[in-house]
Amino acid sequence: MEFNFGNLLFMAVLLCMGDAKIRIPLRYKRASANNLKGTTVTGYYITVNLGTPPQTFNVIVDTGSSNFAVSGTKTSFSDSFYNKALSNTSIDTTLPTVDVHYTEGWWKGNIVSDLLTIPSANLIQPVRVHVADISETKNFFINESQWIGILGLAYSSLVLPKNGGLWSVMHDIVEQTTLEDILSMQLCSTPTRDETQGVLLFGEWDSSLATGQIYWTRIVKQWYYDILITGLKVGDTMIEVDCEELNNDRTIVDSGTTNLRLPQKVYNLVVSVIKTKLVKDDFDDDFYDGTKMFCTSEPNVLFSWFPNLSIFLPSTEANKTIELTVFPQSYLQLTEGLVTETLLGRSCYKFAIFPSTSGSVLGTVVMEQYYVVFDRGNNTVGFATSKCAVLPTTSIQIRNGWINSTSCQYISHSVKSPLTLAAYIVLGLFCICLLPVCFLIAYNFFRKRSPGIGCCSGSYNQLNDT
Repeated sequence: MEFNFGNLLFMAVLLCMGDAKIRIPLRYKRASANNLKGTTVTGYYITVNLGTPPQTFNVIVDTGSSNFAVSGTKTSFSDSFYNKALSNTSIDTTLPTVDVHYTEGWWKGNIVSDLLTIPSANLIQPVRVHVADISETKNFFINESQWIGILGLAYSSLVLPKNGGLWSVMHDIVEQTTLEDILSMQLCSTPTRDETQGVLLFGEWDSSLATGQIYWTRIVKQWYYDILITGLKVGDTMIEVDCEELNNDRTIVDSGTTNLRLPQKVYNLVVSVIKTKLVKDDFDDDFYDGTKMFCTSEPNVLFSWFPNLSIFLPSTEANKTIELTVFPQSYLQLTEGLVTETLLGRSCYKFAIFPSTSGSVLGTVVMEQYYVVFDRGNNTVGFATSKCAVLPTTSIQIRNGWINSTSCQYISHSVKSPLTLAAYIVLGLFCICLLPVCFLIAYNFFRKRSPGIGCCSGSYNQLNDT
């Protein structure tokens, strides 16, 4: 029998470590079958197990939030719901009711603690997490979406309620298992958008889901997955704007948002340049604001009219820039048209670039082109061309040179730093204390200029004599 010294050494280390947690990198393990389903519009969802015995249901995967929430009652869209009374491991908390509002819709619920597993995504060991038991909602659940909850995968600083001492699901997974602090996601959409699928993995990424290498950019703030855009290009035209405006007031990678969203000023410039590039002038403002569809029996001709978009990100590699390409096939979103259009064999499309009041958002229309890795341990987000991308051969490039990314991070000029505010307060107090001194100096100055005049001088002398 042949002995391997390396294996013996590894076992010795295990024995010496005792109960210590050992993280074994699983970055290149082959993924399981597709475990994400849904549509681009209604969101990508995964099947999770919650409680003991496990209750199984679908939840949308959202890298743009951090709360885990599941319907606690039947809805008009589904009979499935989380019944905490049937779980032997559920624990009520004394935390206040959480109330989460979105651009459209909201939900409210009480915080419960229970055990979570997601075997298809490598989360096999039960992890105790906090989950909101949704009791009230409006315009949150989507008809025919197949999901009854949301799995927020961002950082703990976004978890509601604030100051409740709660950690995010990702934090709990890393703390309670041997998985690395990594999350990877492949979102796949077909040209007809009717067979959407994908892969979500915890603790690893799978290089077989990508073509070519992964390119990394820095996370500049750990709340959302907040990165920097250093430039935008429409066709061959660079958008002339201060790069700080591109990130006003953040740039996030968000699987819970459908569209590409840009700050209003940047959006206006992008749309203006797109209009100048169009071969056909068949699109009015209603099309660009998303309220009007364009229907055609020749979608490839439609795509040929519109330019590609390039999004530039600073690489972690010195003096390199990552160029992500967003094709018309992605930002012109297939949508359900009128019955008459369907009967005529025409497909209808909406413009999927929208203005934003809270920064840039790289939503699913961008993410579907790429295999995205959130390497939280190294504070980076990686992009590689996805094997299921619309055009998988030409969507990502690395270029020499880059804009100084530190100057592109948005800094609010309306909010002063604590140090600046303290300086203003000290200066104000100093001025208040100085006023009586200035008054006495002025009084003495004018008194000396006119020594023999007025009763005030006499009174002053009498007071001095006493």
